[in-house]
Amino acid sequence: MLKKALEIDLEALGADHVDVAMSYNNMANALDDLGDLEDALTMHQKALDIRLKTPEPNHADVAVSYNNIASVILRQGKRKAALAMYQKVLDFRLEVLGPNHADVAMSYSNMAIVRTKQGKLKEALSMHQKALDIRLKALGPDHIEVSNTYNNMASILDKVGKPEEALAMYQKVLYIRLKVRGPYHRDVADCYNRVANSLHNLGKTEEALTMHQKALDIRWETLGANHADVTKSFNNIAQVLGNLGKSEEALAMNQNFLGVRWEKTLGPDHADGTRTYSYMASFLDFLWRPEDARIRHNKAAEIALRVLGPEHPSTVQHMKLVNFHIRLHKWKVFLFDLLGHFISLLFASVITITVIYWMIRNQNLMYMLGLWKYPKDDVRSRELVDLVDTIVRKHEGKDSCDSN
Repeated sequence: MLKKALEIDLEALGADHVDVAMSYNNMANALDDLGDLEDALTMHQKALDIRLKTPEPNHADVAVSYNNIASVILRQGKRKAALAMYQKVLDFRLEVLGPNHADVAMSYSNMAIVRTKQGKLKEALSMHQKALDIRLKALGPDHIEVSNTYNNMASILDKVGKPEEALAMYQKVLYIRLKVRGPYHRDVADCYNRVANSLHNLGKTEEALTMHQKALDIRWETLGANHADVTKSFNNIAQVLGNLGKSEEALAMNQNFLGVRWEKTLGPDHADGTRTYSYMASFLDFLWRPEDARIRHNKAAEIALRVLGPEHPSTVQHMKLVNFHIRLHKWKVFLFDLLGHFISLLFASVITITVIYWMIRNQNLMYMLGLWKYPKDDVRSRELVDLVDTIVRKHEGKDSCDSN
């Protein structure tokens, strides 16, 4: 349809008309969505060329073309080139629109995103701050773009190890989105999820669980039980429950995650099944159910082999886990056998020592029962034997007198 519209515009208006540039732009966006980045870049470049040729160019449209080209270049992984293009857009907008325009804030935000991808987080945070300052003045404190800037800044603060500041930012995002979007919007659910992660990083696990539950409730209500975001919430709650030591509940939550997302939503040949089985295996290990855990690890490896292939890093990692659990199982069997033998030997030794100790403590009784003989050179034994003989002879003499 877009291609047909382009052909009509070209025939009716000519190759250099601004409406043809718009058709090229629309085609480029469609190609971008399809992942055809090279053709999308070509179309954006054609739109830019036409807009630059116009006798009185619309500066906003020219900036949009530059911005679109930078976006495609960034998706191609050419971060340095994308940053240079975004800088050109920023310079263009500063000159035409002035330093306090919302589009200038957008340019700062785009450059900050590139800096984040480059790992230059301090510079990225500085650029987001510039975007925030402009948007607060131009759009007001409750605008959704302000919340987006807070969200980007909070993400960076999390990465640089400032969870308290990140949490404060996420709470601002939540406040604005609740006000603008209402309580049952997926953006609000996403924000609850981020607040929960920050609370979890701060060790406030119970509060994190509450926030994850709120995110799940919204997603379930707005997206339906079989949506991928719903099952992500299942998984997040399961992880928090596991950290709280509630592994049985966590396992049940992961089984829900498995049933909803993998088997019903994504199908048996989706790679996320490997992650789910791995989580379940981890909880089963924690519950000291190694055989069940090993079965889940095997299942994860089977899916990875089938879906990703034997050379994929995820497959290799799962195979390593399977081999580790096989070796662990063998060691557990060996150690349990060894422990069993040790306990048996220890029990036999205790019984033997107890018997010997009792015999030593009861030598006289043992001698009387004929179960013990003193050594001949033992003075005590000779005295005891003489005493026993004397007692026996006395009794024999007494018995003989009585008979007489």
